[in-house]
Amino acid sequence: MNRNEFVRNVESCQKQVRRFLTALCCGDSTMADDIAQDSFVKAYLSCDNLTDDNKFMSWIYRIAYNTFISSRRVSLCNNISRRCSQYREQRYLRLGIQISGTVQSTGHAVGKRAYLDPAVLYAWI
Repeated sequence: MNRNEFVRNVESCQKQVRRFLTALCCGDSTMADDIAQDSFVKAYLSCDNLTDDNKFMSWIYRIAYNTFISSRRVSLCNNISRRCSQYREQRYLRLGIQISGTVQSTGHAVGKRAYLDPAVLYAWI
């Protein structure tokens, strides 16, 4: 498939793919447009793999769906990581543990250090 054929096929199915992705994104058209753009770029980069031009529509839908799933995985992992951090911080606060800033060792950041508030420590003793 050459560039002109690809452009002609995309122009014929672009609205349907965007509508499909908007439905998958629960009406978030901004996210759907981003995923659609990524999908069309991926399709263009691999359009040499498409052997039958009659299957372009199903091929582009599959690429769009896979791109949607990949983006959801990334956002889900980010949400889980953020929620774990928030939960850990809330749990530390309940226990009287405070999280200090980044600990420096020989000029390199090594991470965060948790320490007990002395007032809470004496209250436990």
